[in-house]
Amino acid sequence: MSSTVAGLLTFEEFERLPDPPNGGRYELLEGELSLVPPPKKGHKNIEMNLERWLVRNLSDDFLSTGEFGVRIGKDSYIIPDVAVVDRIRWEATPDDGYFEGAPELAVEVLSPTNSARGIATKIALYFEHGAQECWIVDPTHHRVTVHSIDQGTRVYSDASTIPLTRFGIDQPLPLSAIFS
Repeated sequence: MSSTVAGLLTFEEFERLPDPPNGGRYELLEGELSLVPPPKKGHKNIEMNLERWLVRNLSDDFLSTGEFGVRIGKDSYIIPDVAVVDRIRWEATPDDGYFEGAPELAVEVLSPTNSARGIATKIALYFEHGAQECWIVDPTHHRVTVHSIDQGTRVYSDASTIPLTRFGIDQPLPLSAIFS
């Protein structure tokens, strides 16, 4: 379960924190620090399935990455489970710098440590800072909720496919590729 540390932190204070214990990681949501435990195998399998499919199918204008941190706004640092980013933005980020702003697509795979408030805050921050889509992957119900900047919210389940034309992908993503 994630735990929240009392008091708000600035991003500069966040940067000075020592690494968390036992392979966990820290996220900072509007100054609120959370310790998130490492993902379990089922969670990681979903991340890897999705990332593999994206890597094989994305246009050259985009790239996909597994868990990596993004600095969003003044006092937030989020680690999406999977992200799609514009290649030009990625290459413009210095090797010793943080990726600034939201990825074009941010994917969060639900786990027992997630709270509804935390997910809602992440979605709001992603959109406020440039995301085109945010996906919430629910491993328990084999469902993906897609929040889109211009098409509202859609829920995909069962034998559905998710269109990804905005990322240069002609064929839709079958949910079976995520949950296999």
